[in-house]
Amino acid sequence: MTMWFHISRIPQQKRLQVKGFRRVAYTIEHHLEDIINFFENRSTNASAEALVEQFTKKSLGN
Repeated sequence: MTMWFHISRIPQQKRLQVKGFRRVAYTIEHHLEDIINFFENRSTNASAEALVEQFTKKSLGN
């Protein structure tokens, strides 16, 4: 109840900004290893994604 009371007093625009920041923070937290890998090695998983796409197209007969 106390938390609801405090949140309800924050203007809507500020609440939306906090929600957006939380989503960005969550995304960074869950992909941090890949993000660090990119900056350290300048490598991504793009080649693996390309192979998956090729196999998918072949298996679907496209």
